[in-house]
Amino acid sequence: MTALLVYTTIDSMEIATKISEELISKKYAACVNIIPGVTSIYSWEGKVNKDTEITILMKTSQEKYPLLEAFVKHSHPYDCPAIFAIEMDKISESYSAWLHNSLAN
Repeated sequence: MTALLVYTTIDSMEIATKISEELISKKYAACVNIIPGVTSIYSWEGKVNKDTEITILMKTSQEKYPLLEAFVKHSHPYDCPAIFAIEMDKISESYSAWLHNSLAN
């Protein structure tokens, strides 16, 4: 199993929590970390913006990623949410086993 760490940001703790709980319930993610208070500076529609956001880190597998990505896109309030995955190429055997078991249907 290839483990992935998936990143996105969002502007609402309520929506972040709802998305995270549903990802776990659907077994699209084994664990989600919600990190509030991130300052994001970015360009959007020709303007430089500065907003306080919430970072969401989701742990999943390569196999579950398409389901996770589609769910996050559908549930996300942004027009163009940042959703990207980083392969966890160094992962402890025990965590890998837990991740695999947590995602099993």
